[in-house]
Amino acid sequence: MIIFLVLFFSLMLLLALGFRHSFYLTMIKKIYGQYSYAYVSKYKSITKRNPYSYCFKDDFLYHLKSVNEALKCTKLFEVDKVDVLKGFPYDTSFKQVFDQHNQPDCFVLNKNKKNILKIAGYNSQVFQQKEKSLLYFWNDKLFMQELVFGDLKENSPQNIIQQLQDKYDIAIPYHKNFTIKDTRDNYLYFTDSGFYLSLKIFNLNNQSIQAVLKH
Repeated sequence: MIIFLVLFFSLMLLLALGFRHSFYLTMIKKIYGQYSYAYVSKYKSITKRNPYSYCFKDDFLYHLKSVNEALKCTKLFEVDKVDVLKGFPYDTSFKQVFDQHNQPDCFVLNKNKKNILKIAGYNSQVFQQKEKSLLYFWNDKLFMQELVFGDLKENSPQNIIQQLQDKYDIAIPYHKNFTIKDTRDNYLYFTDSGFYLSLKIFNLNNQSIQAVLKH
C-alpha cells in the first residue's frame, strides 16, 4: 500500500510539473512570440530539444564565415546586377516575412552577446525542385539569403552553374567556390563541398552584414 501511495504521488508530482512547464511555455509563447529567443531558449531548457526542425546539421557560424570567404574568393565574376533570390529587400523584418509566408519549414535561432540571429527556411523552386530558401536575420532584419539544394547528383552543380551562365550571360568554368558580384556590391557566392551545395546572396553595404562581419 505504501509503495502504491509513493508511486501515485510521484506520478501526480510529475503531472503537476509537466502542466506547469506547459503552462509556462504557453504564456511565454503568447507574450514574446513562438519565434522569440525567450520562447525558444526556454523550450530548449525544459525539453532538451529544439521546438522546430533545424535548417542544417552543422554550426551556424560555418555559414556566416562563408561571407568572408565570398569576399576573399579569387574566382570572381562581375555582372551588372545580382538579383535577390527570394524577392525580399534587405532589412525586411522577420515579422513581415512571417506575415507573408507563415510558418517556416525550418528555423534556427542563436544569441551572440546581445544580438539575435534567426534563420527561417522555406521550400522553394528557383533552380530545382529539391531546394530550400534560407533567410538570415540579424536582430530581426534580413541581411542574407541562401538557396540550399537537396539534389546532390553528380551533375547538379553543373546544372546550377549552367542556369547562372544563362541568367547572367557569362561563362563560368566549374569551381567548388566562386563569387558573382555587381556594381552595387551585391554578392552571390557558390559553394559545392560535395555534401553541401548552395548559393548565398548579400549586399556588402548593408549595416547588418557589416555587423555580422565584426563578430
